[in-house]
Formats: sequence, C-alpha cells, structure tokens
Amino acid sequence: MENWDCAGFCHKYRARSFAGFRRRRFCRHQAQLQKKASPIKTGVSQPAFDNEIHLISPPAVNRDQQGGYTFIVFGDTRTAQDDSKKEDLIFHKIRNSTHFEVKGELDQLASFAVYTGDLIWRGSNNGYWQQIRDQFPASLRSTSSPRIFPVIGNHESWQQGGEGDAMANYFGTFPNLAQNGVQFHNYAFVIGNSLFVNLCSGGYGSDPQKFEEDDKAWNCEKVESFDKLMQSLGTLYGQLTYRGRKLSNIFVTYHKPSYSTFEHPPLNTGNDPLQTLLGFKKENPALKIFVFNGHNHVTELFRPTPGVFALVAGGGGAPQKAGIPVDNHGKPMQELFWPAVGSDRYRRINFFRASVGPSDESVSIEERVFCANDDFAVLDYFKGVVIDKDGSVSYKGSRKYDCGFDQYLYLFQ
Repeated sequence: MENWDCAGFCHKYRARSFAGFRRRRFCRHQAQLQKKASPIKTGVSQPAFDNEIHLISPPAVNRDQQGGYTFIVFGDTRTAQDDSKKEDLIFHKIRNSTHFEVKGELDQLASFAVYTGDLIWRGSNNGYWQQIRDQFPASLRSTSSPRIFPVIGNHESWQQGGEGDAMANYFGTFPNLAQNGVQFHNYAFVIGNSLFVNLCSGGYGSDPQKFEEDDKAWNCEKVESFDKLMQSLGTLYGQLTYRGRKLSNIFVTYHKPSYSTFEHPPLNTGNDPLQTLLGFKKENPALKIFVFNGHNHVTELFRPTPGVFALVAGGGGAPQKAGIPVDNHGKPMQELFWPAVGSDRYRRINFFRASVGPSDESVSIEERVFCANDDFAVLDYFKGVVIDKDGSVSYKGSRKYDCGFDQYLYLFQ
C-alpha cells in the first residue's frame, strides 16, 4: 500500500476514480508543516487573578450585498499524543483537512472564526503549536488584524515538566490577546448590536479520582471565582445596554459544555454562564443567545428556551465518539441535532458557518459536514443540519451523501 504521509489535504477532494482519489488526496502544504518549531518567549509578568472580561477591538467585517456577515465556529481539532496508532494518525489528517477548509472559508467568505478549545494535544509542547502557526499563518493571528478568536481548553492549559510554558505558547500564538503585560483569559468584542464573549473555563485537573468533579467546575486558574467572572459579564452587559440600548445577539464561547450527554459531564448549574445569560434574556425577550462549547468530541444541540441555543461543536477532528449517549448528568434537556440528522449517532466531522443578517436582526447557523458521495468520487464539506433564522432546526443537506466517518475510514489508510 502506498504510504501517504503528507500533512495536508487538497482543498477539494475530487477524483474520477478511487485510485485517482488516492493519488491526489494528500497534496499540499507538507513543506510548510515541516518547518522547524521556534520557541515562544516566556517570563511575562502576570497578575495572580484576572476577573475582568477585557473588551478588545473587533475584527474587520466583510459584509455581503444584503449587509450581513459570516463567521466560523469550530473546535476540538487536537491530535492524539504521538499518532502512534493507525486511527489516531487518520484523525490527525482529518484535523488538517478541517483547518485547511476553515482557512479557505476565511480566505473566501467568512470574516473571522471562533474556536471552542483544544487546538493541540499539550499546551507546553511548542512543536504542537508550530503546526497551528503553520496551518493558520500570522496574517490570521496578528495583533493588528486578528481573525481567529480561541478560548483556552484543557489541552491548551496542559503543562508538563521539562517543556515550555503552556500559556506563553498560547498567547505567543495569539498575540492580540495580551496587552501591557496582561494575558486575556476572558475577552469580548462588539460588532454592531452583537456581543461576542470568549471565556476560559479551566481544565479537568490531574487527579483521576476527581475527574467528574473538576469537569463540572469552572476552574480557570486566573479567575478568582466564577461569581466574580459573572459579575464582570453583568457589568459588561450593563455598559453595552446603558440608556436603553438593546443588543440583538450574544455569542458566548467556552470549552466545557453547558449541556452534553457524553463522557465529560456538563458544568454544574452554579458554574454555568448560561444561567447568567438567561437572566439577560429575561430582561430583553427579543435577545438571541448562542453558546458554543466543545470538550466532548461530539456534536450536540440544545435549546433551553426559545431564542437560546447551546451547541457542542466538538467535531473538528479529535477522535470522535459514537453510539448511545451516556446520560444527561442531572441536567435533562432534549437534544436536537441528531433527530434532525435522522439517524443514530455516529462519528461525524464538521464545523459551522454562522450568518448574521443586516442590522443583526437575524442569525442562522449551517453545519458544514465532511461527506462522500455514493461512489466516493467526491469527498468534501457539504451543508448538513441548519439552525434557521426563525429558530427551527432541520437537515438541509443532500441525502445522497454518506457522512458517516466509519464508512470511508479506509480511504485515509
């Protein structure tokens, strides 16, 4: 069997035959992915705690002919530790394809992207970060015109002795998230009448016996307490709605999910920003709220109340979960994504394209799912589940495409 070890994918995976597909599928970017990793500077003085949600400059927005704009939501594209297992190597290649496709979206359509956490396997290892810097060039991560806005996941904050500083690697890769010696673990920006908030929820600790307890907690090391962080969120919201101003949308990204039914349990109600956001919704019933999470390598969608969605966007390329969900972990809520797909859960690779309408009055979110057609001559990202601007959830993709990862796993061997 041919040894396809190139790190990149063709942007469009098209061939007239299976053999042709195999010859062409890994064809770009190997040279830049083999660049030698350069160290990130460390030693920046930081305050012990930082409970503020820092308001940063918004990205430039490319508006369409109707006056709207598009941004990307994706997450959990981290690889396995060393890709020593055959399937882990395959997921590594899938991760590369997701990154390349998102970069293509940013080059052609989307104004910016928000990332739900876990870009790399271990934050203290600069070699993993070099892969990210190669796949997303400095022009997308610069201080002057950033277009990728991540949150810190448990893998970004993973520190191992004998390596570099995890947070120095993170903020060195995204330099726009630090200013005057302060690294912004929690930050926000405003576009029109839409507020975007990115929060650090913390890791899951190192004690296996406390796995679930730490997973349910908001334990970002730089936040003194969850209550103080929510006070900052309330202050920010109050400043932006002073003297009767109304926000149309709030988009909030944090790694640990508010709702999920798989291995990592959702945040406890007392550690869940969604509770604070629902308070804003009560004050302004017309407000639309979208929460973007990761951590579990699945896609799930929940609607706590009309006009509020919680999306677990964990399908970016990390080893995916399948099968029957574990349980609701004491936070019962009807899951909406898989009923819309119309099948049992399987390993599904995807990211999301969010469209904000003119004057921010409408929002729709479209899944872009990695699929193959019937004869596997086309392997690409296609439309799947859609949250429409009226709040309805449905499958709008073509049923002739096979989006089950297990069905075409052999293509990547």
